[in-house]
Amino acid sequence: MSAYMRTRTIGESVEINLSVIVSASESRLLAEALKGVLALVGQEIRLVNEEGDELIPADEVFPNTQPGDMLKGLRAREGITQKQMAERLGLK
Repeated sequence: MSAYMRTRTIGESVEINLSVIVSASESRLLAEALKGVLALVGQEIRLVNEEGDELIPADEVFPNTQPGDMLKGLRAREGITQKQMAERLGLK
């Protein structure tokens, strides 16, 4: 295992970036331990992708996942009416 830490002062706060390389078998245990430590100080871990973009859970982005709302969103995205949607699906 190897770990690297970088800190940067931003105003009255400090940004801490921690990078740890562990075996796949140890990764889940370490991640849960880090989440627990951060929870003790009132912080949560937000996941990011390889580019550093935050990964947001689907239920935060789409809090109402009722089928009707999803269909309405699909129609809005495609710019079609209910009638056009029914025609595409072969429904009356």
